Formats: sequence, C-alpha cells, structure tokens
Amino acid sequence: AVFSKVGQLALLDFGIQGVGWALASALHTERFYDLTGSLTYWALTMRARSFASAEGKELSLRQQVCSACVLVWSLRLGSFLARRAWKHGD
Repeated sequence: AVFSKVGQLALLDFGIQGVGWALASALHTERFYDLTGSLTYWALTMRARSFASAEGKELSLRQQVCSACVLVWSLRLGSFLARRAWKHGD
C-alpha cells in the first residue's frame, strides 16, 4: 500500500513536470519553470494530505503545521520567482 501512495505521488510529480516541460519547450521559454515547481509542491502536499482523510484518519498537529508551512513557502517563493521571471524575461 505504501508503494501505491508513493507511486501516485511520483506519477503526479512527473505529470506536472512533463506538462511544464512541454509548454516551455513549445514556447521556447523558461518562464513557467518556477510556477511549475510551486504547483508541484502544492499538488503533492495536498495529495499526500488527502491520503489520511481517504483512510478516515486525522492528520496530527505536526503534520498539519508542516504541510501548511510547505504550502505557504511554495506560494511565497514560487510567486516571487515567477513575477521576477515575467518581469525580467528568461
């Protein structure tokens, strides 16, 4: 059961990165790089959190705080880097 969860996260990760690469390659730009990274952190964190609720379990306070910190950090850093990339170009 653990591999299936890790496998799901890996597939989601590679899927998001693959779409980001295809878009960047087609448009000949790296402007989506930081947004793709931030989206990946968000998606993987939210999917990992959903595993507990799917099993009827509650996340511990530590798990909630850690995942919230990852979400805030990735939003803050990803938006800063994306704004900078759009402002200054590739």
